[in-house]
Amino acid sequence: MNTVIQPHRLSQSATQRSLYRRPVAQRFFAALAFTAVVGASGSARGFTLLGADTLNVRDTALDFQVGYPEFLRFGYHLPVLSSLEIVPRAHFFAAPGWHMAGDTLTAGNFGMRIGADIKWNFWNSGKWHLAAIWKFGVPLKFTPDFQAGIQLALPGGVLVDYELNGQMRLIGGLHFQSNIMFFETKNAKGEDETEAVFNLPMVFELGVEFEITSHFRMGVTFEGGPSFFFNDGASTGGYVGGMLSLQVLL
Repeated sequence: MNTVIQPHRLSQSATQRSLYRRPVAQRFFAALAFTAVVGASGSARGFTLLGADTLNVRDTALDFQVGYPEFLRFGYHLPVLSSLEIVPRAHFFAAPGWHMAGDTLTAGNFGMRIGADIKWNFWNSGKWHLAAIWKFGVPLKFTPDFQAGIQLALPGGVLVDYELNGQMRLIGGLHFQSNIMFFETKNAKGEDETEAVFNLPMVFELGVEFEITSHFRMGVTFEGGPSFFFNDGASTGGYVGGMLSLQVLL
């Protein structure tokens, strides 16, 4: 009877013996590196809620953000087209946010904004993504005095993100989300009257977003820039803020 030699089995056994002869720590790090390489090459591109890319039309997601001057911000991401996403949002702030007519470096303010973001991802090239974003809403400030307004979100903003790998993205943006605030004041005769202030903020955004699991991501963003107010005359204010976010793919 002839014996059939199977070289690949012999080679596999030799490889296994060589691996098992290595120290335990070396085997552990070798296996860890192999798993990372295989996982990165075989995984799909991670989703993003803060960046310029949009979700698949069959997916929905939630994001929760905490920070300053907005101590809480959350939204429900609802894609309506492959490149268009609507995000109903609620914001709560402890100082005037960049959507408010005020200086965020001045504390003692409490308010909220209810509205919706519209994100249009109009350009993708390799790992680069570009989107236009409009942030509509109704801002309300309760202390120290009541103010209400309309966030026109014009001319809007631009978002860009770059995929470092399947698990991390760099995010940048520039926003001009205008609003009109209304407040009660007294005229020269001491009579109550309503005045309007047009606010045009110029907000720069920079952040990073990374994957925890295929359904969870975390992100850190920093925002800041000047705000320009127009009433009888013109004045300026400042905005500085930062947010830590948790994103959940449903």
